Amino acid sequence: PVTPFVTAAIGEKYKVGNTFEFGAAGLGVNFKLTDKVSLDVAGRYRNSFETIDHYETNEASVKITYAVTSNQVVGIRAAVERGDSDYDTIGALYQYRF
Repeated sequence: PVTPFVTAAIGEKYKVGNTFEFGAAGLGVNFKLTDKVSLDVAGRYRNSFETIDHYETNEASVKITYAVTSNQVVGIRAAVERGDSDYDTIGALYQYRF
């Protein structure tokens, strides 16, 4: 019912007038509340590879999902990001697993 997870990513971020490559790493825990409902609590650190336009943020998030079918999941995610970007987000999600 409790599964820790690790994430890693390399990507490119577009901001108005600026584009940069970044690396990100995260840790989290997934709690399986029922057969269909799961809760994720996670943290993420993101840092740019650029030395001139340095960009660094930390994010904490909570996500709750409901498995509609074995291939389809819906949910809600809330996140707080601080650092070179400071914002809070709430979003709905739909995932289809192939």
